[in-house]
Amino acid sequence: MNNSHKILELYCELQLDLSFKEPRITKIYPQNYSDDEVLKILGEFVFPCFRTSSTIKTEKTSNSPTSFSFVLTNINKQYKYGFCRQDVTSGNAINAIVILTLHSWHDIFLKFLNVLSTLRKKVTDRQFDSYLNYIHRKSLPDEHKMVNFIFSDGNGIILQEFCFKRPLSIALPSIPENHNLNLFYNYIEPKTMIEIFAALLAERRIIFISNNYDKLSSCVQASCSLLYPMYWQHIFIPLLPFKLKDYLLAPMPYCIGCPSSVFSLVRKEEIGDVVLINCDTNVITSPFSDISDLPQDILGYLKKNLTGSSCDLRGDRIPRIFLSALVQIIGGYRDAIKYTEKGLKFSNETFIESQLPQYKSFVQKIVELQVFQQFIEERLMLMQSNSETTDIFEIEVELHEAKMGKKMKYKEFIKNIKGKTNPAVKNAVKSVKDTCKELKQKIRENSNREKDKFKPEKTYTRRHEHIESLQIYETTFSSTFMESPSTSSGSSSSDMNILQELEAQGIINSSTFSSSSKDNETAEECNLIDLSSDGSSDNIAKFNKLTLNNDKTMNNSKKIDKDPFGSSELLSDVMSELYKANKTNWTTFE
Repeated sequence: MNNSHKILELYCELQLDLSFKEPRITKIYPQNYSDDEVLKILGEFVFPCFRTSSTIKTEKTSNSPTSFSFVLTNINKQYKYGFCRQDVTSGNAINAIVILTLHSWHDIFLKFLNVLSTLRKKVTDRQFDSYLNYIHRKSLPDEHKMVNFIFSDGNGIILQEFCFKRPLSIALPSIPENHNLNLFYNYIEPKTMIEIFAALLAERRIIFISNNYDKLSSCVQASCSLLYPMYWQHIFIPLLPFKLKDYLLAPMPYCIGCPSSVFSLVRKEEIGDVVLINCDTNVITSPFSDISDLPQDILGYLKKNLTGSSCDLRGDRIPRIFLSALVQIIGGYRDAIKYTEKGLKFSNETFIESQLPQYKSFVQKIVELQVFQQFIEERLMLMQSNSETTDIFEIEVELHEAKMGKKMKYKEFIKNIKGKTNPAVKNAVKSVKDTCKELKQKIRENSNREKDKFKPEKTYTRRHEHIESLQIYETTFSSTFMESPSTSSGSSSSDMNILQELEAQGIINSSTFSSSSKDNETAEECNLIDLSSDGSSDNIAKFNKLTLNNDKTMNNSKKIDKDPFGSSELLSDVMSELYKANKTNWTTFE
């Protein structure tokens, strides 16, 4: 049963005292909760150290209430978030209330625990059960909409009121609003954050230790959030119970928060090489050189923005800084996506070759990581299903490319992927080669001040291997540019770039693209075939007539070099791209 639309999946009360061999469940709602595996293990996470030699004394760290969170993971790697509040009674018993949910809204649920604890002490069992039923039946509204709970007694007197706004799923965590990030920032220095980030990117075995459950769990969860837009794919236990301590011996990558009392009972030589972070002392030890493996400019960027004396890390600055670093490393992933008969495919080789020289060795390791492979799989699935891929990461990619001087970026990389192929593809390649040769010859003739008229019978424009329908993203630059989505930081161009350069040199005139009906019945038109359509004429986007500028002479226009594109290297890149036609699909304009 999917309870993602519910605020709570389970409410539970547990008790631990010296007379019990195990924590016992004293109340549960709903009473027909069917996940027995969760009920069996729940007490271990609520009282993670009760099996150690110090037994209940370990749990009874203070007489004041303590709250913390933990995470349960099922075989499908679906997380269930647990939020616990412990209250010490006058005797040797500890009572705990727990709520289990599919939503990771730590700030909201930790506050909600306090409300429920207050209500539990004020009303009868029957009245409290009616409150739980009221909560359980409450469905979640849309994002950023208010959720209101009003708890009143039988006379209509309001006892408690709890309201919150549903968080945005695309928002980055911020300080002080985000509970986990707030504690992470308070107890882990920025320099240590960078070392943790490097260890996560290397998929190491990572252990956090602390005497404080809340600090421990929060630091683990906040650390893994630094990987966004990627997500940790391995063992993930923010709060490790004593009963599960053998997970520390696992040979595969993990990120585990281990209470100090549990960690002290494990032989270090059995654990082997791990990255160890002490959250109480802010000390990190590692046998690896992950920090030096980061590209030097990325490392310099992180240090400059995180450790400077004038750095203000409030708000979402910390996650945004790490996100910006990842944008520089993996932001060009779309350049390596190719369209095949079986659908979209990501090429590791193409991705590595598209990197700056100083990034290549590091990216070679990145593409082998499970966190990156899962990221690519998810992005490809979104593109294949025509779903939006515009999240904070994609927005940051757009901003980064604009900052780096890229001339064009598509707002939607793939608007529609369908298994249709242009029937003229087989014959188009040769025509494109011939047309481009003819176009180049005409440019040379014009540069020699010859006034021969040139009017190509057909004009072809290249269709990228994996694009069938595109929506152009208009940047905030003062003029509009065109560039292939596969363009890297080096110079390259498409056939449309050639036409724009011709217009800029005064050789031709072209008007703005139009998707409307014919403006001039006598004018010739070139029609762009939308491969995602059913082939009907209504789905054909039309372009206005493209004509030679015969009235402009070389005397009254600016001087044109032998290479009117401005660079022989650029022209060489253009022709090199065009002659790779044996691996490229082409769309013809007729």
